[in-house]
Amino acid sequence: MVRASEHSLADLTDLFDRLSDPTRMQMVLLLAKGASNVTSLCDELHLGKTLAGQHLGVVRMNRLVVGTKKGKEVIY
Repeated sequence: MVRASEHSLADLTDLFDRLSDPTRMQMVLLLAKGASNVTSLCDELHLGKTLAGQHLGVVRMNRLVVGTKKGKEVIY
């Protein structure tokens, strides 16, 4: 059996904690299917832009998604 270091276990625990929110998990799963902008995510998840931005901030800070600026919008 492979034993994980305490550091990697802490990292995994943090990752699963971030994904424990159903909205964030849905967001990550949607983005795994293909790139999207905030407006499309809001429509798909029935969220306001402020709330969507807060969830995107959490998943971005944890390097679960990456945003690329395209003109005036960001594609995740």
